[in-house]
Amino acid sequence: MNTESCFPDRDPEAFYELTRDRLASQLTLLTALEQKIGLVVGLASALLGILAGGYALRGSLGAVGVLFLLAVTGLYVVAAYKSFRAYYAREWEVGPKLTEAWTTMWSDQDDRRVAWGLAADYWHAYYNNCVNYEKKTEALKTVFILVVTQTLLVALALALVAAGVA
Repeated sequence: MNTESCFPDRDPEAFYELTRDRLASQLTLLTALEQKIGLVVGLASALLGILAGGYALRGSLGAVGVLFLLAVTGLYVVAAYKSFRAYYAREWEVGPKLTEAWTTMWSDQDDRRVAWGLAADYWHAYYNNCVNYEKKTEALKTVFILVVTQTLLVALALALVAAGVA
């Protein structure tokens, strides 16, 4: 816990509540981002399977079909890789360490100083989580664009299969 810094000579309650709530919101958003990344990469998997099934039903795969299958597979591989990297950016700080906070409660520091230290720990945890939060949000944007592109290619490929061209 950060108790060596100078803190304002004010009641720490407002800052303590703000930092604690902000960190809790950030951790909730991180969970939601992970769920969305998983959903989007699952969609990418399904699209690849749909295209492969369309070609399997046709019984043959021409040069155009091979190109579409390679393009959709390539997009899937990139989307899966980006998702995997984003999903496993999991170094999260969650605030004050409970054992340190408990020990500080028994120290000779006054309650205001203890509360300021806890608030500072929440703030630092929030700030330190921002790097991995940005990694996840950027990955979600990239994977989303990849899956939209993959969807368009699958739709075009299946239309060409239906027309007997691919």
